[in-house]
Amino acid sequence: GDQWFKFNDERVSRASPEEAIDSNFGCNDDPPAGGGGGGLGNRRGPVQKYARFSNAYMLVYVLKSKASELLAPLGPGDIPGYLVRRFRKEEEMEELLPLLMKVQLVFEGVLDAHRDVDFVRWDRATLIQVRKSDTVADLRRIVAELSGLRECDQMLWQFSARQNGTTRVDRVLDERLDGEMLEVVKGESSVPDPLRILVLDGRGQQGVDAERDVYVAIKYFDQLEGELRYLGAIFFNRETLIGDIAETFEGKLGMGGPGGDRLEVYEELTKHQINPADVEQTLEEARVGNGDILVFQRMRQNQSTEDLKRAIDNHYANLRDMVEVFVRRIQEPDDNLFSLQMNRRCRLDEVAERVARGMLEHGVAPEEVDPNRIQLYRHNPRGK
Repeated sequence: GDQWFKFNDERVSRASPEEAIDSNFGCNDDPPAGGGGGGLGNRRGPVQKYARFSNAYMLVYVLKSKASELLAPLGPGDIPGYLVRRFRKEEEMEELLPLLMKVQLVFEGVLDAHRDVDFVRWDRATLIQVRKSDTVADLRRIVAELSGLRECDQMLWQFSARQNGTTRVDRVLDERLDGEMLEVVKGESSVPDPLRILVLDGRGQQGVDAERDVYVAIKYFDQLEGELRYLGAIFFNRETLIGDIAETFEGKLGMGGPGGDRLEVYEELTKHQINPADVEQTLEEARVGNGDILVFQRMRQNQSTEDLKRAIDNHYANLRDMVEVFVRRIQEPDDNLFSLQMNRRCRLDEVAERVARGMLEHGVAPEEVDPNRIQLYRHNPRGK
């Protein structure tokens, strides 16, 4: 009938049909009437009508006359064969899991497209699994299959996490390291999860001396375009002057010469700390080592060092506030229409304008959309 009850470990109490049915098994997904909640005029989000689960119990009622049949021990033929195979596979995976380790591979193409802070964005890395008992040679074979780069041409760098919160390349995994992967990479500390590896084309790097040379990443901040570009990572002799490196890149960027524009040089220590570099120092004197990042910025004739520093600091602050925003229809909250890179400090009217442009660019709308007719809702994946 219409009598419903709710219960927990201590008591049983009556419940209304609406509470029992609507709140636990369904809800109205339509937007609130009158445009209330979640639009540009309301920052609190919509009045959500998601299910409220009041307990995690399940009661099963069985007829007494069928109890011996339904509750009898299972026989070999009672479970479908496809389920048996699935269960066995899951058991095998559970047994295998402790023997595996995750590895994130970063290829040079990912670095070339990097426009952010630090060395790389890890959501763009390739994730694989290897056995802890595998060797570096085994890893090279996997990399060759994925990239087409021959094993003998690979240069594999291990990333390590630094105390300042950055992740930078630390050392090369060369052919002399022939032990099990777990023992090779951990050194004196525990293995990071996942293990992170940079894959480089080692052709032309035969003359690199680990004691003499350092692997330094170079970025260029284009103030006019408001963009931070990756120019490459290069081996330099530790005794190289930072000013000489800047002069080399001035030539590559079509700068330099008497009375021409110059490059200011900074070191990106963390996403919060970008310090001017002394061009009169060598890399060793400046304590620039493997995985460190130098950032160049063009200094024009009418600019001061203070203006340049303020501009690059503002750009890094903007990068720290950038987030990826996924746009979905409220009727289809699980399916992404497209995503936008946006500053978390954007006003809601700016968000609506970006969404309107995105709808046209990604073919969601056949013609331009008026941003004032877009209603925004805050997505709550937990449904509460």
